[in-house]
Amino acid sequence: MGKNINVEYTKPVTGAQSTVQATVEIERYRRDTEEGAVENFFLKVTASGAQLVTENVDDLVVDLLDGRPSGVKKGVVQAMVDAPFTADGTTLSVTPAANATGNAFVAHIPCVLLDKYGNVIDWFIPTTVGVDFTIPAGPTEEAALHYDAEIGWIVQQAQAFASPLGENSQLGIKAQLERPTKPTAVTGSGTVSGGINVAWTKPADAVIRYYDIYCIKAAVQPTIIEPNDLPSVEDRAAALASTGVNVAKQFVETTMTLENLDAGAYFIGVVAKDVAGRYKTNESEIGWSASITIA
Repeated sequence: MGKNINVEYTKPVTGAQSTVQATVEIERYRRDTEEGAVENFFLKVTASGAQLVTENVDDLVVDLLDGRPSGVKKGVVQAMVDAPFTADGTTLSVTPAANATGNAFVAHIPCVLLDKYGNVIDWFIPTTVGVDFTIPAGPTEEAALHYDAEIGWIVQQAQAFASPLGENSQLGIKAQLERPTKPTAVTGSGTVSGGINVAWTKPADAVIRYYDIYCIKAAVQPTIIEPNDLPSVEDRAAALASTGVNVAKQFVETTMTLENLDAGAYFIGVVAKDVAGRYKTNESEIGWSASITIA
């Protein structure tokens, strides 16, 4: 049985406060029907007018159902110090072995040292990973371990985590319901030297405060704006006119920079937003122009 939660949000068209009932459930998925097959658990949230949102909670569920003292966190390479270590030494002994199958550290990848409570004490970069770590000698070497380590302390390999700024992001229920309406009838014309003069039809949403305008040189209309693309015109106030807006720069994805226009075919995209900036904002879908050729 799911848990129902009332979510407050601002209606983008009228700006009025409203509520929607979201249902939170746990779902279990198995790769196959064999007994003992790997299972994955997800928090699933649904609400009227919004798409399904899921969050993998394997770690949480495993800890709740089968938590064991001093167990290695799933997906994180960890080991415990099993012999006293003196600051700036070259050998750090751990259990299980640093090169243990299924929990192997990697040489030249930074590691952090934590005390038995999980507080970060120091970091180091191992030059060799065998049964023990081989560490550069201190005290001037930056990659050395400059702190005494006690038995029972924890070594953890640093690793990258997926970022919510990336293209794997998903919109939550509230963000979906507060998303402004997409600008329409985007048009543009111009020259290389004079720029592209852009116009669009504004949505009637009361929450819209700004627009971002993207200029992409392409043979066919882009399907998305990449997460780190830069707008050619950023935070244009909604109170200003939406005609004759001049775009003098294009975003070049190979260099990730705004550069001067040159001859060719472009697409202009317009995004409506409720606040300034590019983060923690409610943005509309992108309204695209037809192909615009300049010379």
